[in-house]
Amino acid sequence: MKNIDSIEMFVCLVTVLVLFFCSAGYAENIDPNDDDSQYAYVENVGWFNAEPGGDGRDGVEVDDTELSDYIWAENIGWINLSPTYGGVTNDGDGNLGGYAWGENVGWVNFNPTNGGVTIDGNGNFDGWAWGENIGWIHFQNPSIPYKVQTAWAPTVSTTSTSGSSTTTTTPAGSTTTTGPNTTTTTESTTTSTGECTYGSCVTTAECTAAFGPGWGCQNGCCKEINGGVCPLSIALEDDESQLDTIRGFRDNVLSQSFTGRELIRLYYHWCPVIADVMEKDEKFKEEVKEMVEDVLELIGEVE
Repeated sequence: MKNIDSIEMFVCLVTVLVLFFCSAGYAENIDPNDDDSQYAYVENVGWFNAEPGGDGRDGVEVDDTELSDYIWAENIGWINLSPTYGGVTNDGDGNLGGYAWGENVGWVNFNPTNGGVTIDGNGNFDGWAWGENIGWIHFQNPSIPYKVQTAWAPTVSTTSTSGSSTTTTTPAGSTTTTGPNTTTTTESTTTSTGECTYGSCVTTAECTAAFGPGWGCQNGCCKEINGGVCPLSIALEDDESQLDTIRGFRDNVLSQSFTGRELIRLYYHWCPVIADVMEKDEKFKEEVKEMVEDVLELIGEVE
């Protein structure tokens, strides 16, 4: 493998991000059902908005290890979830920890004594974080109602016990209730991303909604059934050798992390729009082509 210096690696990363985001912007994954599940509340300062910019723009991103980017608080400004000397962590099971930072309010603890924030199998935040200068931040209240929900969810089941019965909730949202003093362990009904490169599914509609035309559900996994409308094919004029290089990067690099899979999802979500603009705007088409060629060159240098 040929070594390249850190500057070239940075350029490669930025180029890939621009390519796969195109006009989509950021990678927030809050409020997946577009039902305003993006708000937390602090009695002393008001509402916190985890998706202030709308779909695909500035807001909170949750992955297997951390929370990143920003929450907007209407009366105190931005809360940084991934500051240089802190950061909000995720243990992969939805148990959050660590510290966020607000320039105007100081540190926010996501796992304080007598509190703590979790994400359940349906992506719902619950619990309390503590701000040293603002007090308790509540992430869910069914009575008002408000909550924060993410498209990310843990791949293991979570179990809660109440009274004489035990209720087990899987990431797919199904529940099993058993009798007194009985513990039930339920396997997740969602195939893990380790088994499905691009996520599990039940119907083709799920994959089409997530990735766009040309995707379907095969053996419980989202897969590309046919090429659909592909900006890369347009830019590379259907050069299969170059397209295979990009696909290899997609399958062997991007698909190996939650963030990478989110990049892939966003690319396929926006590719019909991008392809349409490329067909109508020759200058834009040439700019995309140059960008793709730069990516191919850098991928070749590290292989």
